[in-house]
Formats: sequence, structure tokens, C-alpha cells
Amino acid sequence: MSDTKEEIKEEKQEKVVTRYDKRMERRKKEKEAQKRRDNISKIIGIAVLVAIIAFIASFPIRKLYATYSTYIIADGEKMTRAEYDYYYYVTKSNYVNNYGSYMSYFGVDFDGDLSAQPYSENMTWKDLMDEQTVDSIKQTKALKKEIAAAGFTYDTTDEFNEYKEVMQTVADTLGKSLKDYVKEQYGPYATLNNIAPYLKDSMVINQFYNEKLATLEPTDAEVESYYQENKIRYDLVDYRMTEIEAELSSEAPTDDEIAKAMTAAEPLATAALETIDKDGELTEGASYYDFDSTDVSSWLYDETRAAGETTVIRDNNFNKFYCVEFIKRYKNEAPDETTGEPTYIATIKNLLASNAMQDYLDGIAEPITIEDPKDNLKYEERRALDEASTEESEPAVEVQAVP
Repeated sequence: MSDTKEEIKEEKQEKVVTRYDKRMERRKKEKEAQKRRDNISKIIGIAVLVAIIAFIASFPIRKLYATYSTYIIADGEKMTRAEYDYYYYVTKSNYVNNYGSYMSYFGVDFDGDLSAQPYSENMTWKDLMDEQTVDSIKQTKALKKEIAAAGFTYDTTDEFNEYKEVMQTVADTLGKSLKDYVKEQYGPYATLNNIAPYLKDSMVINQFYNEKLATLEPTDAEVESYYQENKIRYDLVDYRMTEIEAELSSEAPTDDEIAKAMTAAEPLATAALETIDKDGELTEGASYYDFDSTDVSSWLYDETRAAGETTVIRDNNFNKFYCVEFIKRYKNEAPDETTGEPTYIATIKNLLASNAMQDYLDGIAEPITIEDPKDNLKYEERRALDEASTEESEPAVEVQAVP
């Protein structure tokens, strides 16, 4: 009986549910529902993130980054990689045009990866191009300030349109698209639209540069003074020459064989000198730098040399003798194609004006600062390493005390 009462009591207690119990139960269910929603949101969020990443990856991010992000800071102004590349490729192109033929002898491939080709112990050829590019950027920034201060203006419309036509013509001739040709000339991130401002700046700067250069023309007295100090560079000579080569029996002769062959050739050279007036080869208008042998050029350009003088000059580098007759030395007064002035005068004027212009550019560019917050350029530290290495390798100079 007592068991039955206990059972009835427990059953009643189980059936009594208070409002508090109901509220707690409802909260429990809401939490479970929220948890399910959170899990669903996470799954959806991950899926969306993956989709966004895939979407972004489908775009040329490097190009966008190069076009809009800061590569260096020039004179306080942010410069993108695309803009830097414009100046870099122009600098490299100018260097190749001036020195490319010489560089091939040293095995430098300007179409290859310059960062993998050593220029010095610590620098690469890319470092050298970076160094010269920074100099160009400094001068450009400085000239733009000068142009603004002078109120100089130049309408680039016609020149820029002509430039586009030329670029298209060259691209067509090479069988390339204009888009690809522009990238070849100005870098992988270049388009005609995004480099247009830099091209137009260059056109304005060129006009200003030429007008400034015209104001720096040296006087006649300055030209004559420079000529007198450096006339060996600008004079020409007329002469006759006969070459007598030593007869060597093998391609790799010994020193003794060379000495015997030169001894046998010497009397032949002396005999050839006697008939040089009629047998010697006449050369007119030779410059000091036209000779393989500096001994020959030095003899011909000696200011004490008189017409009709002859000599035999031994060349141990090429195992031969030069029989030489001096005829005359004179200024190069042929008319310059551009100015009509004597060539030596036009050449010296251009040189002195260019030197004055370079001094001007160096002066205005000196205050221009270059910041490299992302450490993209390595040439300064590597140049410093080269200089330090050179200083270490140089023998110490022993200074003796004066008694």
C-alpha cells in the first residue's frame, strides 16, 4: 500500500511543470536552433571565401599590384612598379644603344635575366641599371620642378599621336600586336594608356632640355682653349705605311721561334722603309684612335714631327714591324652635317655644352630624395660592398715620419 502511494506521489511530481521550466526549455531549444544556424553560416562563409579567392585569382593581381601599389618614393611622391619600369626600360634601351656592341664581347645578354649576370664582385647588371634608372628619375623629378618654376609649356598632342602611329607601324612590321610591343619596350605591366603620362612628361622635358642646352653654348674663346688642351683628339693625320710580319712556322710558336722570326723580319722592314714613298699604303684623315698600335699613333701625333719623316716601329704584340712615313697633321675642318661649322668646332661645342648641361642636371637633382621602403633596390649596399672590397685589397701606404 505504501509503495502505491509513493508511486502516485512521484507521478504527480513528474506531471507538475512550472512556467520557469517552460521558459528554460524554450531557451534550450532556441540555443540549439541558433547553433544549427551558426554552423550553416560557417559552412556558407567558407564556401563564399573560397569563391572569392578563386574569383580574385582569376585576375592579373600582379599587374594590379604593379599598377597601383608603391614601389619606391621619389621626392616624396609614390611611384608604382609600372612607372618605375618605364624609366628602367628606357634607361636600359639607351645603355644598349650606346654600349650594346661592346657588351656582347663581355658576354652580357641584355635580353636575358640581368639579375643573374654579374657586373662586379657584388653587383649584377640589373643593379647597374637600377642605379642609372634612379639617377634618371631624380633628373626627371628635378626638371619637372624647373619646368613648373619657369612656366614652360609644350602641347604634346601632335607628337604623342605621331608616336602612337610609329609604335603601331613598328609593331605591324615585326608581326606583333601593339599591346605586346609596348610591353617589350616599357615592361610587362605597361600599356599605352598607363604609360601615356610618362611619355608626355618625357616629351615636355625633351623640349625644355633642348632649349636649356641652347643657352649653354660655349664661346669661341672657350672652344679654342679646349682645342689647344686636347687637340690630339680632334686632329687628323695623313701617312704611308708598310707592314712586315714575322714568318712563323706554327700557330703556337715558342718565344725563341718568335724572336728568331722577328730578327729575320727586321732587315726586310728597314729595306721597305727605303721605298715607302712609292710602295707604302697611303691613308688620309686618320684619327689618333684608328691605330692598333699606340706606338704608331704616338709617333705620328708627336708635335715635333715633320713632313717626310720615316721610322720603323716594332710591335711585339702582333709580331710585326710598321714602316711609317708622316705626311701631315691638321684640324678636322670638314663641315658638320648639322651646323655647317668645321667638325672639330661643332664637336667641341657639343661636348662643352653637354658637360655644362650635366653639371646643371647634377645640381638640380642633388636635393631629390629616393626612398625604398620595401627594399626593392639593392645597388647601394652592393656598391658599398664593392668599394669596401676594393679598399681592403689595396696595399696599405706606409707613411714614414719626417725626421
